[in-house]
Amino acid sequence: MIFISNDEIIEKLVEAGLEEKQGMLIIDLASQPPAKASEIGKRLELTRMDAYNSLKKLQEKGLVKATLDKPIRFFGMTVKDVFSQIIRTKEMDLRRLNENLDSLN
Repeated sequence: MIFISNDEIIEKLVEAGLEEKQGMLIIDLASQPPAKASEIGKRLELTRMDAYNSLKKLQEKGLVKATLDKPIRFFGMTVKDVFSQIIRTKEMDLRRLNENLDSLN
């Protein structure tokens, strides 16, 4: 089994189109129980609002989930599942672009 450091994973997530702090959040959530944005922010030395805004963006991309109760708790999935979701999204975008191009011809 090959060991990949968190820094290398973050680098690969950035290459996939995420921000560095979003990569940090994904790694943190993959190994922690559901938590409030303030708790996650403290672990990663981000402000509560910065953590919350980044988590909401990740949630919109389907890379992070949130509980329905108040206060909202965020939870992640495995890093492998995150990459799979990014790939699915990019494949859908590419299909849509190809359809748009075809409609121009």
